[in-house]
Amino acid sequence: FDKAQLAHMLINIDRDARTGRYSTVLPPGDSTDRLIEMCRLAHSLDLRGMNGTAQSLLDTILIGQSDGSVSGRLADQRGVFTGAFCQDADGEGLLGHGYALWTMNEHYRLTHDRSWTNHNLSALIAACDFVERVRMEGATANLLGTSGIDAGAGLLPPARLTRTTSWGWWLVANAFAWQGMAATAQALRELNHAEAERIRDAADAFEHDLRRTCQAAMLYAPVVRIHDGTYVPQQPVQSRSRDRLIGSPALGLFSAIQLVNCGVYEPDAVEADWILRDVEENLRTTAPAQAWPVVETYVARHEPQRAVQAAWRALTTNLDPDVLTFRTVDPDTACVAYRAGDEATWWIGMRQMLIAEHADTLDLLAATPIEWFQPGSALRINAAPTAFGPLDLEVDILADGNAMKIRINGASRNPPKRIRLHIRTKNAIDQVRSMEAGSFRIERSGRAIELPGNVETTTLVITLR
Repeated sequence: FDKAQLAHMLINIDRDARTGRYSTVLPPGDSTDRLIEMCRLAHSLDLRGMNGTAQSLLDTILIGQSDGSVSGRLADQRGVFTGAFCQDADGEGLLGHGYALWTMNEHYRLTHDRSWTNHNLSALIAACDFVERVRMEGATANLLGTSGIDAGAGLLPPARLTRTTSWGWWLVANAFAWQGMAATAQALRELNHAEAERIRDAADAFEHDLRRTCQAAMLYAPVVRIHDGTYVPQQPVQSRSRDRLIGSPALGLFSAIQLVNCGVYEPDAVEADWILRDVEENLRTTAPAQAWPVVETYVARHEPQRAVQAAWRALTTNLDPDVLTFRTVDPDTACVAYRAGDEATWWIGMRQMLIAEHADTLDLLAATPIEWFQPGSALRINAAPTAFGPLDLEVDILADGNAMKIRINGASRNPPKRIRLHIRTKNAIDQVRSMEAGSFRIERSGRAIELPGNVETTTLVITLR
């Protein structure tokens, strides 16, 4: 499936014969915004190391900046990212802007391509300025009145989330916009740009308003019942709505779980507990677009078994084994649509299970299925892009299953502070021997080894109990 998924993405990337620009092909009747689809594919390609192809998609988005229109109460659309490169782009939702801004910063974070980023810094700053202008238009533009400070003041005005959703004060659109601004500020600081502090201050103020509104929305919403008979607070996906939005696209890629992944709530916060329990027990779907954020959250929370369950649930219910692709069938027309974008988001979740960056920590094999560590098995990861540089990882399990040999090489371009190597076997770690003169620490759980981030190359021989 991994090889087939790559082919499906490349098939869905189309080059316009007149302009030479690259975009994506959507299935007939697909309701996904083309801008979001392009970002999903570009991010997946970047994580595969196919940065040139990803950059071609991002360049098309940059060329269309400020053209077209977003469906929302926006008096000013200068600097907004839209699908203006396509004839059917007008009327797309506001989510795509923040999602595109975040994806472009992820491209820089994974590649450290300073030339490309410096060339496009003015566009990234203009995208941040668009967010700052429209969120500060005032209570009149935002339809809040004089007493709406906890109902969305300082957030983006009401708009469609995507072309098929209703108008509203969508919290996830704000979360991606804020995350994109914060990432831009970090890139500007690394590049010693004069605007870094201004964008950082604007992002910090936006973060304060977003957190306040999310907490107020949860406070005003009814509690929800869990299967064990207890109740937990509900996190609405809109700041001024108590609607559960069951069956809405907001339950997939755009669910409240993204508030955790974007950093509004910490993964181990009690709010994250409530959101996960509600989504997993009351709103669970098998859509691969929902699997990615759930997997990412569980990996960050160090709950590997739940991450594996979420990933396998989406794979087994969406994969067509005859053609090795995700597909959906329209219940009204019986039209079959093949979902390259959904495959890409599922693949991103799988990558998080193997390689995940959390601030200055690189987590390796954090949620690898235990079945992959059978006696005599081997695992190879070659030149995998990370935020700290390319990484090679080799794992060999001895035939008796009582020991393993692991070799780590790379992630030294801008090294992390620490590397956490997770040992996902039935037996805990007994002893570790380093083939080089390096330091390490076995964590109390006996399931992970912490290494200094600047190890560059190290080989570990691990004996299991």
